[in-house]
Amino acid sequence: MTAFTDPALFRFLFVVSVAIAFAVYTRFHLVGGGSVAGGYLAILVITGQWQTVLGVALVTGITLSVLRGAILRLVALPRSAIFSLAVLTSALTTVMLLALSPYIGAVSGFVGVSIAFGAFVVPGLLAYDVSHQGVARTMLALGAVAGGTIGICVPAFLLMQGLPAGTEDVAPVIERIPAGLLPYGIIAAIVIGGVLRFTFGLRSGGFIGALFIIEFFTLTAFITVIAAAVVTHALVVVYGRYVVVSPRQRGMLALILGALIAWGSLYWASALGWAPAMEANAYTLSPLLAVGLIAADMSRPRSDAPRTIVGTAIAALGIAAGIWLSESLGLVAGALYLVAVAVLVTPAAISIARSQAAAAEAGRERLGTIIP
Repeated sequence: MTAFTDPALFRFLFVVSVAIAFAVYTRFHLVGGGSVAGGYLAILVITGQWQTVLGVALVTGITLSVLRGAILRLVALPRSAIFSLAVLTSALTTVMLLALSPYIGAVSGFVGVSIAFGAFVVPGLLAYDVSHQGVARTMLALGAVAGGTIGICVPAFLLMQGLPAGTEDVAPVIERIPAGLLPYGIIAAIVIGGVLRFTFGLRSGGFIGALFIIEFFTLTAFITVIAAAVVTHALVVVYGRYVVVSPRQRGMLALILGALIAWGSLYWASALGWAPAMEANAYTLSPLLAVGLIAADMSRPRSDAPRTIVGTAIAALGIAAGIWLSESLGLVAGALYLVAVAVLVTPAAISIARSQAAAAEAGRERLGTIIP
């Protein structure tokens, strides 16, 4: 195992990239594809996956065109809804392009589902940031994070070339999501996660926490990940009592702390021979992302640990049901299942949106009476 394929060093890269994204946002209030796009781009560059880089750029452009040219011209939406539609549009566009030309066909095995998911979601994150921040500012932030990450990590990788690998793959990678159904699983995670968020106010570890849980966790490990996320959330809450941070900064801090806690826990639990940790440790970034994203959702406004735990569990069960239907009855059945889920909750979502809009309008009227 060389330095450029050692999973431990790519975990280091991920933590460094989120830390740089935190610094860029704190100092300049710029974001370039959320907290993870810069690190994702750095991994693609370091591993020489230039075809995927071009594919991400293409899907970003298509997604942005759909957002600006169609969706936002037809209806005014809050930022949270625009974000969800950007990610869903990105994933659907990637699926269509994959059907025509599998530009991400050669995904490196040592990064697994994390890189595959990134190819579907990162273009949506970039398109969303461009839609409200502009191309120049978004690309500047993306370049700063990716460039800073590469500048720090490549020398570190080279210096550590002769050291023993930081992670030994002593357990086989168990693919619980069939390779051919991974795109479906990603879309199911986005749809079900969006439904839970906008209808019931439940979060599920970003859009991908539940998908990662299905990919490599047993029930025992799921409980362990939730426990690690709760500890991370508690640390973020304590930090917030002494330092004023914005919601976005809280999310980034949770992602950094969650990744570090997951990384350290996996190392020691695997060293002690705990089987679930050894299995999860065979994945490079997925365990770190799962803990960090679930903890980040626990720390968001109008969310907490119990609601996030419930939302993640429901999302995981919903995604698993869709994958089972697709594997047993075909993709048409799986697609109809997602359509049915979306249609059944649409009336409730519309009602909630109307009540929120009415409350916002009432607040503006009250403010108008106070400030003439």
